Amino acid sequence: MTQIIHSPEDDKHRRKHPIRSSLLLAILVLTLASLACITSEINLTVTHQDGSVDTLEVVQNQYLTESWITAAKAVNQERKADFVAAGRNTDLEDLLPVKSADLDTLFDTKKLQEQGYELTTSETGYTASKTFTLDQARSGESWTVKIIQNPDHPEQITYRAKITLDLSNLQGSIFELRSQPLPAKPNLAPGSGSGSSGGSYGDLFGLFGATSEAAQQEMAVELWYGQKAMQQSDPIEYALSVELPGAVVLHQLDGQTAGTLEGNRVSLILDEATLMANAGKTLVFHVESILKDCSNACNSAPHLVWDGDEAGVNCSCICEKGFEVIQGENVCVNCIEVCPGRGENLAIDPENCELNQCACMCKDGMEMNNAGTKCITTAEAEAEDRQRTELGGISRVEAGEVFLGFFLGMSEGEINRLPGWYLLTTEERKDLLALVEALGIAVDRSQLVIDLGPEMSTDDRIRLIKEEENRLQQVEDQAIAEVKDQIDDRRTIQSEIIKEIGGQWEKLNHLVKIPDYYEKLWQTTKVLATNYVKGQLNDEVKNRILQQTHGGSPESIEAAAAELIKKIPYLTTNGCVDDYFLYKQYYEEGCPAGCEGDDARIAHETALEQLQKKLENGIYGAGRINWSKPGEAYDRAFWTLNTKLHK
Repeated sequence: MTQIIHSPEDDKHRRKHPIRSSLLLAILVLTLASLACITSEINLTVTHQDGSVDTLEVVQNQYLTESWITAAKAVNQERKADFVAAGRNTDLEDLLPVKSADLDTLFDTKKLQEQGYELTTSETGYTASKTFTLDQARSGESWTVKIIQNPDHPEQITYRAKITLDLSNLQGSIFELRSQPLPAKPNLAPGSGSGSSGGSYGDLFGLFGATSEAAQQEMAVELWYGQKAMQQSDPIEYALSVELPGAVVLHQLDGQTAGTLEGNRVSLILDEATLMANAGKTLVFHVESILKDCSNACNSAPHLVWDGDEAGVNCSCICEKGFEVIQGENVCVNCIEVCPGRGENLAIDPENCELNQCACMCKDGMEMNNAGTKCITTAEAEAEDRQRTELGGISRVEAGEVFLGFFLGMSEGEINRLPGWYLLTTEERKDLLALVEALGIAVDRSQLVIDLGPEMSTDDRIRLIKEEENRLQQVEDQAIAEVKDQIDDRRTIQSEIIKEIGGQWEKLNHLVKIPDYYEKLWQTTKVLATNYVKGQLNDEVKNRILQQTHGGSPESIEAAAAELIKKIPYLTTNGCVDDYFLYKQYYEEGCPAGCEGDDARIAHETALEQLQKKLENGIYGAGRINWSKPGEAYDRAFWTLNTKLHK
């Protein structure tokens, strides 16, 4: 299949019927036909057998293409009619082959039979197949398959398959007839000089050495019919296919990656263009794979086991259950040691440990926070569950209260007033109701507020539902929101200053004197604001707020909230943050209506000079005085804040 040899000296490709006019003519037409119509395949499949010898299945196909048979029959008929019309020989044999018997030598299966192949034949070709045992190597006329094992890596088996395609005697110019224009049909009348020795086929005649002009004319006639059949039929192709056990790591043709890989099989189609481009060469299709038996490969270190994954080239070894590879270490570490290293309050959870993955749990009396990052006390966990999201969304406790309310059969009015219910959006309410009803709990939706309208925000929903419920609570909410904004503002100021001070972290607590609520950096600004407002609401203040807001408008509620927190700017600033607000006062004196460009820079530098004088006349340490000098921390931080935060 894989050796193409067509030359005048090769007389073994004789047809069964007598040669009509000359040996050269018969060989030329036979060469043309065999190249134009025979498509071949070779398929190698290696199967790994655990505990026994591997097997190799070889399947070879060689056949005339259907499109060629159709075209050749039509051209043979046309040729006979042309010859009869021209008064030439009427006892004419077919020129072009239409069955495998017409090319008996090219379809000779005797050698395959002798080698034990199972054959299936037809008028158009044959299929030959055979299964071999494969212990080390097997080879055929055009293929070899080997098994290679490396003593240093006994778990790996390398399979190497090669298919050789001999194109050394292939004349690529024959294929060009398929794409070249078909010349005018030759004049077959006796004495007309039907062919031309130098016409479109002159280059092909050179393949046969010196030939007479009469012989070239005769061959030109027959080549015209052969070329027409080629142009009316599909191009031929050689199909090569190799399937090997394990992971395919290489598939090349003549040293270059080639073919399509699907799973363990590589398929390669060589079309006429490729055959023409490689005429005169010997091509090698080379495929290799690696199969791993990793069950005994993971013994390089204690507590290693195979992870069961055979993908890739090397065996993947991981730690057994109860051990884990930690960052910076190349050994398996016992989970008893791993868990405390992740947190002082963590201990091993042996029942939930997996391969190469330690399961850790909090010690008695503690539980994991909702983020899964650290162990906290039960009290801290309860506070965390009651904490709303950064955007004021529902807390875990509030969500549980809503669900429990439905479960216990609370009235629709009671559900409507639950904090968790009014914090849910319309879609969230619908989803929760669908879940509740799916659990078999009956819900009377007639009095339940479900649809809040597409434009209503969370604040609008809260105000709508609680408008007449608790005036004091509304003042608290308003005050908390304003305090939260102020604390956010001061945290931003403080963060910018600390960033510019840089490198003096050990002195910060002394120099900056961060207030209590800034030191609790793990608390949200919402929690800090709530704690402050709650601390201001003694009985006297509560009574005064209720008198001011009873039956009043939202303006009176906002006014009461403003009165409640009017001391916040003085109570919640200290140290460096105080310095910034003092600088801001000086800056706004220089830019009362706001300014930009050079005016802003001049106002900034003037404000820093005033701040420095203020600090020099006070009892502050040298550190803060130095920070206020040009180019120092306050210069950089305050300019950034002035242009970014309060623009």
